[in-house]
Amino acid sequence: MPRQKIKMVEVDLSGFPECPEEHTLRDAQQDVADSMEMGEGCDCPLCGRAVKAYHRKLAPVIVARLIVLVGRYIESKGWESIPTEPPGKNAQFDNLKYWDFITIAETAEEEMVVKPTKKGYDFVRGKLNAPSHIFFFNNKQIGVSENQVGIREALEGKFDYDELMKAVQIPKRKLKAKE
Repeated sequence: MPRQKIKMVEVDLSGFPECPEEHTLRDAQQDVADSMEMGEGCDCPLCGRAVKAYHRKLAPVIVARLIVLVGRYIESKGWESIPTEPPGKNAQFDNLKYWDFITIAETAEEEMVVKPTKKGYDFVRGKLNAPSHIFFFNNKQIGVSENQVGIREALEGKFDYDELMKAVQIPKRKLKAKE
C-alpha cells in the first residue's frame, strides 16, 4: 500500500503547562526524577501528564511459590514449566526475576520455564534478606526499597514457612544453582 499523505490539523497548545524559556528537557527530566525520589508523583513539566514511579512487592504468594520451585529443582535439577494460563494464576511469579531469585528461559508464550538462582535458594534457606519492594518508571527498574525482609517476613504470616519447607523437603545440603 502506498504511503498516504496526512493532512495535519492545527494543534491547540493551551492545555500544556507554561515552561520558562530557559527550562531544558534535561531540567524537566530532573524535576520528574526529584519528585520520584521523594516518593511522590508529579505532572510532567513539558506535557502536563501525571508521572509516577510504581512498585512491585515481594508478595507472600510468590515467595511461597519460590519455596516450592526450589524444592522441585532439588528433586529434578532441571527447569520447571509454569503455565501462563489461565490469566492471573501465575501473573506475579515472573516478578521474582527482579530480585534475581529465578532465571526465565526463552520459550513460547503459553508457559514460563524457570529455575531458581543461587540467590533465590539462599533467600529460601534464610541465608539472605532482600528488598521488600522494587521501583519502576516507564517499565524500567529504577530502584529498590531500603527495607530488607527475610523469607519469614516476606510470607507475612499468610504461609507457614516451616510447613512449606517440610512439604517440599528441602535438604540441609548445598544446592548448586545458577549464580
